[in-house]
Amino acid sequence: MDSTLEDIKRLFFFNDVLCSNNERDYGAGALFYPEVLKKIGRAIGNFYIVPTSIHETLLVPEKDSALTQQDLRDILNTENQLA
Repeated sequence: MDSTLEDIKRLFFFNDVLCSNNERDYGAGALFYPEVLKKIGRAIGNFYIVPTSIHETLLVPEKDSALTQQDLRDILNTENQLA
């Protein structure tokens, strides 16, 4: 994945970033492509990584988030119990 900072910034959705591959199929691992974490960090600063599925990962900027770490844990625990 060879994205520029502008490409990454275009992925914003309500201040959150969705990370996947170009096909959006089994793309959760795209976060670990070379340099992706650094590029995202430079674009949005510190962020929480929220694994939403095997296809994508939600990245929530820490500075813009109305959610606390505990809120995110609670959401994930609830969703995992429902799955």
